Parts: sequence; C-alpha cells; structure tokens
Amino acid sequence: MAAAIALLLIMTSCMNSNKTSGSNASKTETRHLRIIHTSDVHGHVLDSLPRICSYVALCRQQLGPENVLVTDGGDDLQGHPAAYYYNFIDTTSPHIVAQA
Repeated sequence: MAAAIALLLIMTSCMNSNKTSGSNASKTETRHLRIIHTSDVHGHVLDSLPRICSYVALCRQQLGPENVLVTDGGDDLQGHPAAYYYNFIDTTSPHIVAQA
C-alpha cells in the first residue's frame, strides 16, 4: 500500500513538472522509474543487504538517483540471531538492522 501511494505521488510530481507553456505544451517526455521493493529480509543484514545495496547503487548509476525508488515491506526485525539479540538482549544499543 505504501509503495502504491509513493508511486502515485511520484507520478503526480512528474506530470506536474513536465507541464510547459506556449509552443512546447504539446511535447511529451518519457521517463523511466525503477521500483525496487524488498520484503522478508528477516534480519539478514550481513548477507542480504550488501547485495541489495549493490543493486540499488547500480540502478542509480544507470538511471540516475531521481529515477530509482526503494521500498521495504517489513519483517526486518525478526528471524535472525543478530536481530533477536538487539530485540531482546541489548535493547539500549542502536539496533543492527537500523544501522544497516
């Protein structure tokens, strides 16, 4: 749902920024938007996030950072011993998933 709302806002923003006046009003501009959505990472910050980060960096390099939208569906804070440690043992230190 959040990704759909973000996409709608971006599309609206792009449509408003492409409006021109005078003789250029009939010209259209095609833009490409890459949407990268992660889900169910389950605290695997040392093996999943570096690969995701590399892919996002490559897309931003190829398409430009303004043309790449990254969203996450959640389930980051469970399912891995490191996440468990920060969830229940050391609850005062910055969480490893938040830092990653």
